[in-house]
Amino acid sequence: AALTVDNSFAWSGGTQGGAGSPPVVPGAALTISGANPILSARTFNQQSTTGSWSGTGTIGLQAGAVFNNSGTLTATGDGLLRNDSGSVTFNNSGSFIKTTGAGTTTIDRSGGAAFTINNTGTGTMEVQSGTLQVGGAVVFNQDGLVNVAGGTTFALPSVSSGAGSGDYVIAGTGLVSFTNSTQTLNAGADISGAGLFSVGSGTLTVAAAVSADNLAQSGGTITGGAVLTVDNSLAWSGGTQGGAGTTTVAPTAAL
Repeated sequence: AALTVDNSFAWSGGTQGGAGSPPVVPGAALTISGANPILSARTFNQQSTTGSWSGTGTIGLQAGAVFNNSGTLTATGDGLLRNDSGSVTFNNSGSFIKTTGAGTTTIDRSGGAAFTINNTGTGTMEVQSGTLQVGGAVVFNQDGLVNVAGGTTFALPSVSSGAGSGDYVIAGTGLVSFTNSTQTLNAGADISGAGLFSVGSGTLTVAAAVSADNLAQSGGTITGGAVLTVDNSLAWSGGTQGGAGTTTVAPTAAL
């Protein structure tokens, strides 16, 4: 059954299990901390607009657990959200924000069968400091917004698969680092801003027309049957561009 938290929930350890689905309602305060709170075979509905996750501990998802964030969850430390066992899911239809910590907040599959991360059409994953890393044999479906501030990094290492029509907005000296991953950019996807989207290895498939302001390729493969237009700069030092599509460097862009 559902356990509804109306005012405040401080989760610093222990296990939430079973088939229920506890919501933390929008007006409630959520604080996650501690070494290893665990969600096992249960759905957690995070609706708080002021949710926070502090420290360097691990949130463990196990055995079919589903973590839904439809509110605002701010990671102020350099913690780890991981799959401990089975097939688990993290759905972000709200705002997931990495801030304060200069290190890395990580979402990855450590030991389970599968970990699917869905940044839905209404979802925002935002990097305000340090690095937010989504990888380690996960499935990452990006249909929302990834917002990368100047001087920060959104890292996609070893993403096993995924697709989406979402936007990457990369400011100033911000970086999206794509390494050893497999991703498909569908219709509606866009890469904008003064920052850089960098492909170092893996396969990036352009399945529909996509525009990128600043792109670098030092390895891996950019493929697909559609047009990839580079509007501002393309630094191509390695890797393969293949498939039936077209890469167009705009007249005013630097190559």
